[in-house]
Amino acid sequence: MNRLTIYTSFSFLLDSFDLALRQKYKDFHFHIVTFRDHPARLLEQITKEAKVGVPTADIIIGPHWMVLDLQVRGLLRKYGSSELDAYQKGFYDEKGTWAAMALSPVGFAYNTELVNDAVSPKTLEQVLDEKWRNKLAVHSIVQNIEGRMGLAYLVTLQRFIGQRKWNEFIERLSNLKPAAYECMPEMALRVGMGEKHVGFPATLACISYYLDVQNRPIVFRQPTDVPPLWTFSPSIGIVKGGENPKIAEMAFDFALSQEWQEMIGGFGGKIPARKGVAEEGRIPEGAQYFPSKADVEQHPKYLELLRGRLGE
Repeated sequence: MNRLTIYTSFSFLLDSFDLALRQKYKDFHFHIVTFRDHPARLLEQITKEAKVGVPTADIIIGPHWMVLDLQVRGLLRKYGSSELDAYQKGFYDEKGTWAAMALSPVGFAYNTELVNDAVSPKTLEQVLDEKWRNKLAVHSIVQNIEGRMGLAYLVTLQRFIGQRKWNEFIERLSNLKPAAYECMPEMALRVGMGEKHVGFPATLACISYYLDVQNRPIVFRQPTDVPPLWTFSPSIGIVKGGENPKIAEMAFDFALSQEWQEMIGGFGGKIPARKGVAEEGRIPEGAQYFPSKADVEQHPKYLELLRGRLGE
């Protein structure tokens, strides 16, 4: 039996990936088992399974910070896919541990019915304006029960603005006492419903449902006072404790293939990662991709630091 176990926090994408994989390998009878949950829970699930030595996922499809954390924990295995030749350096681990499936810009969102474009924030500095007191939502930075993009964004931000400005940023953010949401799409929904005016940070991939399907009065913007920050949303990795390594490699190859990459552009907020498939001009000049493995290794230290400075 060609059994494939996939863990993912990208439920909508997985359904299409499942069908496309079966179409690609028509002569295979795949038995695809899935486990879907928020990324923080998937990370801990795989970690627990590895610790007790029980079978776990064959592949993981999740936000880049989570896939990198699995690598930091030694829970991904090497695989030299031939498809990696079609990806630019930095879009995959040189040892084949993980690769980007899609790209997404990261910034903030605001409600267009409550915030006029003329006074809407254009920079991170403006996101911290006193006028957003009691009107600002954040993706949880220190709780991390369901995700970690808030923390990942702030850790990466320190690299670009320096320690002094970063300390000032955290102090001003704390003074605004923003409402924290564990789930980024829920944060986007609350902004779209008008409960909050501005949401930060937000990936276009995570809020696109409310833009494209529900037509909420919400727009996405990248701040202009830092380089355009982009993340891989999602990344894919092969898990070391999976039972079916050959089937996992087939799925990994397909995720990076031109065939699937041409499909993934149809998902809201996602831009194909493969060379020659991404639309010209979609990725701005000077875009920086985050987090790095070094960033993720620093997450525990920054988490302890921020717990003492941010009350959620």
